[in-house]
Formats: sequence, C-alpha cells, structure tokens
Amino acid sequence: MKEDYTHILFIIDDSGSMMSLISDSIGGYNTFIEEQTKLDGEGRIDTITFGSPHNFKYLYRDMDVNEVPELTRDEHSAHSGVTALLDAIGRGIQDLGKFLREKDESDIPAKVLVNIFTDGAENSSVEFTADQVKDMIKEQTDKYNWEFAFLASDLSASNLAKSIGISNVAFTDKGSKGMRDAYTSMTLNAASYRSRGVSMDVQATYDAEKNKDEDETVTT
Repeated sequence: MKEDYTHILFIIDDSGSMMSLISDSIGGYNTFIEEQTKLDGEGRIDTITFGSPHNFKYLYRDMDVNEVPELTRDEHSAHSGVTALLDAIGRGIQDLGKFLREKDESDIPAKVLVNIFTDGAENSSVEFTADQVKDMIKEQTDKYNWEFAFLASDLSASNLAKSIGISNVAFTDKGSKGMRDAYTSMTLNAASYRSRGVSMDVQATYDAEKNKDEDETVTT
C-alpha cells in the first residue's frame, strides 16, 4: 500500500437542471483541483459527469491532480437530460474498484475518497438499484476504508444518500452561493482527509461557509 497516495473519484451532476449553476460548478471544481495541487503526497483523480441513463462520461481517469486541465463548458454543459444518480455512483465504484484490484499491492492508495454532487433527485437509473449501490458502498467502506462525501441541493437526494449508506451528507442551497459553498466544503474535506486521514463533516463545513459573511459582520 502506498501511504502518501490518495485517489479521488469525483461524480458531478451534468443533467439539464444544472444549467443555471454551470459557471459556479465549473469554478468550484477548478478551485478544488487547484487546492489539491498544494497538498503534500500523491493525488490522482477520476472525474465523471452524468445525466440521463447511459450518458455517463469520464472527463479524466487516473490523472495526477497536478496535470488536470481546467474544466470548461466543453466538458460540463448540463445538456444530459434527467438524473441517473444511482447508475453514476454504481458505475464509478465498480470501475474504480476493478482498477485498484488490478494494481500491485505496493501501488494501491492508502486513501480513497468519493465525492458526489447533484442538484436533483434520482429519477432514471436503469443499471443499478439502491440496494445494489448500498451493498457496494458497504463493501468499499468496511473492507477497503473508502470515504464518501455527498452534497445535494435536493432533500430527497440527500435522504437517498443516507439510505444507501453514505453518512457524510450535506443538504445545500440551490443557487450560486450554495454551489460555491458546497465545493468549498468538499475542498476542505479532501484536504483534511489527504493530510490527516480524517474526514470532516461536510454539512457542518457547508453551514460554516454559508454563514461566514454573516458571522464576520461587525455590529456596533
């Protein structure tokens, strides 16, 4: 096992309902990557966008965080229809698990972090059921110590995440500031996990970012 190596799987909603939030999502993701380059140790990333069933796309796979190109509207455009969330999670876990199993023991990352962001509820998956995804998450967390962080601006999506075994879940505001704070929360969590091996509570971190401007206001 490679102690200084963290592998990140980032699953991003690219469905049509994300259209008004695309600029903030792109900016948040690019900032996330920029912050990863400042951390010690090796970081590699898989990034997936998803929308309608079978509209599942890898932007980057097993790429060094220092080499990830800037995300643009060419890759993240919100033209993918509905939200096959379970399929995206299931496929992402399945693919990464297979990839890591084929590595030599000395090259396996000591830490694996799965980040999931959606602005909407599951409504169209055809490949994976909630029970199947729950079993996959349980295996990866119990057997391989993977960490999962889930942020959603839809309450039913947040509840779904909890029902499939993801405990680190945040329900965010749907809007530009909510999007920016959501990505900031994921960025802080990833930094904590990579640096100290400890995940942060993404809901608490998100709430702190959301209220930061108000908290910093000086009253007389």
